[in-house]
Amino acid sequence: MKFNYKDKIVIVNLSHKTGVSTMINLLAYPITKYFGSKSQVRKKLKPEIYTLENKFDDADLKVAIVRDPIERIKSCYKDRIVVKNRDNLRDKISTFTDFCNNFEKLYKEEYQIKLHSYPQVEALGKNPNYYDLIVSTKD
Repeated sequence: MKFNYKDKIVIVNLSHKTGVSTMINLLAYPITKYFGSKSQVRKKLKPEIYTLENKFDDADLKVAIVRDPIERIKSCYKDRIVVKNRDNLRDKISTFTDFCNNFEKLYKEEYQIKLHSYPQVEALGKNPNYYDLIVSTKD
C-alpha cells in the first residue's frame, strides 16, 4: 500500500497471511487516528494498491513485511484444518505429517490452502534490493 506520511511517500508491501490487517492498523493509526477493520482503515487512507506490475519507484521509503515461511505453513494447517476445518479438509488430512506429505497436491487443489500459503515472493518480488527495509513479523 502507498500512502503519504510527513510529506514522504511510503510503500509498505505485505503478502497474504502475514498480519496484513494488524500492520495496516498500526501503520495507519498515526495518520487516521482510527483503529478498526482493515477495509475501513484503507478507505480512510485511500492508499494505492501495490502490485509487481505497479511498482512505486518514486517512493521515499519502501518497506516489505515478511513472515517466516515455515510458520506460515504451520499456521495454514492449524487455522484452515484444525481450527476452522475449511472446506471439510479434516476429512482428507488428519495429521500435520499427512498435511506436509500431501502439501503440493493440497496447494494445487484447495483454495484455502493456496490462499494461506501463497509464496510471499509472488507478492513482494524477487529483488530484495528494491526495498529500503525488510521487516520480519517476528521482529
